[in-house]
Formats: sequence, structure tokens, C-alpha cells
Amino acid sequence: MAVLSNKEWTLIAAIVAADRITKIVAHAVRPDNFFFSYVRNTGAGFGIFQNQNAILAFIAALALVVLYFALRSQETYKGHERTALVVFGAGIMGNLWDRVQYQYVIDFIGVLSPTGFPVFNIADSAISLSVAYLVAMSLRNTYAGWAFRSKLPTNKSQKPSGKFFKKK
Repeated sequence: MAVLSNKEWTLIAAIVAADRITKIVAHAVRPDNFFFSYVRNTGAGFGIFQNQNAILAFIAALALVVLYFALRSQETYKGHERTALVVFGAGIMGNLWDRVQYQYVIDFIGVLSPTGFPVFNIADSAISLSVAYLVAMSLRNTYAGWAFRSKLPTNKSQKPSGKFFKKK
């Protein structure tokens, strides 16, 4: 069985293509107005690890390898969780492409800030949104587990609530 389905490959291709096309336009036009600002980011998010392109490229490549092996396990990651991991990988690919081609990442989408900070790109958005989704689902699952455990009987003489335990 293939590690990624055709739909997952299409999603990756769409995200990476949108990232590449918008970066090529930003690189050629270099817009510098209220909504767009051309930035050559040699570091990571929020300007940390400046001028560490080789290390960041290595970490990105390593993350893709780990993600590949994680996605090989079809049983472990399913549905929206798997899609979020695919989107995360596509974002990593988009920024890794820049690091290899230019030795920096092109950021150009500003958040209506007079200082031009923060500035990001489509790959950054894919990474951030997929991580936010995975964290939210993890918190939801943790809370759901806590709520379930809180309904369990505290000692052996108590019987479980019928809400969570149905007799067959």
C-alpha cells in the first residue's frame, strides 16, 4: 500500500504550488505596501535562529523523514489528523525549497502592522494551521478522556453509569 493516497499527493502539490507561485511573484514584484512586505528570512518563525539556514534546512529534512515514517503507519493516523500531518509536511516542503534554492525563506504576507512584523508565507500558514489543529484535537481528546474517567466508579462496590457503559 502506498504511503500517501492520490488525494494526499494532490493536497501536497496544491499547497507547495500555491506557496511557490506566490513566492515567485513576491520575489519578482517585491511588493512593499500595507498588506504585502518582501522579507528574506534566514531564520525560523518570529525571526529566531537568524543566519542558521543550513541547520534549519537539515531539521526540516529530518522532520520530513520522520513524518514519512509516521504516515507509513496507516492505522495510527487517520482522517483529519492524517490530513493535518500531510498539510504540515507540505508546509515544511515549501520552506525547505526556499532554503535550498535561495538560502533564505521568502516571507511576504504582513499582518497589518506598521512595523511589518510578523510577515509570513503560505507554507508558514500550512504549518501553523496544521499544528494548531493537532493541538486543539489533542486537547479535546485529553479533555474527553478526563471527562470519561471522571464518570468511572471510585470503588468496586459502585456500578458504572449507564451513560458510558452500555450492556450488550
